[in-house]
Amino acid sequence: MKYTCYLFLTIFFISHSSAQPIGKLKVATYLEPPFVDFVGNEFIGEDIALIKALASAVNLKPEFLQCPFVRCLSMVKYGQADMMISVLKTEDRMKNLIYLKPAIFIQYHPIKFYLNINSSIKIDSYMDLSGLVIGTVRGVSYYQKFDDDTSLNKVETTNRQQLIGMLARNRIDTFLDRKDSITPLIIKSSYTDKFKLAVYSYEKPVEGFIVISKQSKIANYESELSNQLAKIIADKNNNKEEISNDRKGRKEGFK
Repeated sequence: MKYTCYLFLTIFFISHSSAQPIGKLKVATYLEPPFVDFVGNEFIGEDIALIKALASAVNLKPEFLQCPFVRCLSMVKYGQADMMISVLKTEDRMKNLIYLKPAIFIQYHPIKFYLNINSSIKIDSYMDLSGLVIGTVRGVSYYQKFDDDTSLNKVETTNRQQLIGMLARNRIDTFLDRKDSITPLIIKSSYTDKFKLAVYSYEKPVEGFIVISKQSKIANYESELSNQLAKIIADKNNNKEEISNDRKGRKEGFK
């Protein structure tokens, strides 16, 4: 689960926004409700608030450029964008990207395989994936065993919404992702009763990072950005603890 505090980040951003920005920060942005969404001609969500707080802390003005995931990665790789949020670390990506520290979240939720509600297919183990048509999002890293397995029949799409539609219409046998990324999209679609989860899942936690392009002048901000990010996350965690303690006290006071 992503551990974020939207209210705190909004307050942090406002309190650090009085200085005049000295430059733009181009952020390649893919939609991942509820963490990143586009509502009322504006990007909103916890990840957007985090980027605004971080940019404000180093006196930069973020400019959000919407793109499919694989296009976002390409833009950052070649310096067409400066930054991207919520990226998993792989050796191949590290050749072109700088990973700011610390990680912005640790994802504990397992990767699940989705099936059409009427499907007779059973996925009880990794071996059961053999012979299936498996939907994926182009450019996304799931887990190494799956990513590196060239024997599997994988069909690439641009985004998760396409996966949902294809599975509902039985154009693929299954797709994989984490529930917190898929559930909001299913709720917004007309397919709320069309899916079920397979028994097999991948359980290992993964870390998500903010990355900056090695081809961008923003690379010169690496140390400062990492330092500010560490402060934001530390303050956010302290704020969460205070809120938790306050809620605990209120709960105990209303027995």
